[in-house]
Amino acid sequence: MQGDNVTINITVDEDEELHLHGYDVHTDLQKGIPGSLSLVASSSGRFPFELEHSSTELGALEVQPQ
Repeated sequence: MQGDNVTINITVDEDEELHLHGYDVHTDLQKGIPGSLSLVASSSGRFPFELEHSSTELGALEVQPQ
């Protein structure tokens, strides 16, 4: 829901960058080390997130309006 704190946790097989489109936030990830991306869901809508270097879409963050 809009206004909620959101965290995406991920572990990757290769060094990568996790990117959340729409919010335009990203974080570098290291092979085998758990990483996370945290933010406040300030905008409502559907926002895909992907591994940037390999262009692998992993899912989408869906934020409902308050």
